Amino acid sequence: MIPPQPPLDRPVSLLQGRTGRLTPDLPPGIPLGHSLRLRLRLLVGLSVLLLLALFTGAIAQGSVAPATEESVLSVVGHGVAYGEPDIATLELGVSATDPDAGTAMNEIDEGIAAVMDALAGLGVQERDIRTTSFNIWREERFPRDDSENPVTVFRAQHMLAVELEGAQRAGEILSAAVDAGANAVGGITFGFSNPDELEAQAREAAVKDARERAQQLASVAGVAVGAPLSIEEISGSQPPGPYFERSAAVMSASPIAPGELSVEIRVAIRYRIEMQ
Repeated sequence: MIPPQPPLDRPVSLLQGRTGRLTPDLPPGIPLGHSLRLRLRLLVGLSVLLLLALFTGAIAQGSVAPATEESVLSVVGHGVAYGEPDIATLELGVSATDPDAGTAMNEIDEGIAAVMDALAGLGVQERDIRTTSFNIWREERFPRDDSENPVTVFRAQHMLAVELEGAQRAGEILSAAVDAGANAVGGITFGFSNPDELEAQAREAAVKDARERAQQLASVAGVAVGAPLSIEEISGSQPPGPYFERSAAVMSASPIAPGELSVEIRVAIRYRIEMQ
């Protein structure tokens, strides 16, 4: 049993002596062991108070509050609008083969000049004609009976892209180019000069389709469709227009029908789920 101690008339402090150890600075008569127990109790009490303060601050800041996630229904809608194209792009050119590379190049130069003169005579502006490729390469031609040595020739080719305002003129322009000397035809693509109106129609149809899909899913699940939380248009490449690749002779004699093209839009919509 610890004998009663006289009251302290000053705070307990710790002093570092020459030995490097901490010793209490106490009034005379207080045992050293008792002072160590007092210090331990004081440290434990301060630690408890510090932990309580940290825990209380965390609650006040809301860091331990559970997060709630709203129930949503995600669907993708698809819309399509159709229209007649009003522009066309023709890919055509001149190709020549000769044992001499210079001769082959001269032939395609003369042929392209004649083709461009014919297009100008039909009202095609020079700004609507551009070169898409210009190539010359060597070919080795082997006889079928292997009785002769292979023959080296050079093939040259100059291709143009001709943009037309008025898709219905594609056949007329192509026939004139072939008659002027075009012997290489890559194809024809059709499109719209201003697709905004068709895109708006396709977008409206896509949103309507998404709503119908969401309502069908919600009906099966026994819930209701709420307000949309987000709407995103899914970008993608437009499908190519009709493409023709035939010999020049066939193309010049065949009528060309642009037909109709489609504009497609897809949208992703997230709806809030309402409980019934």
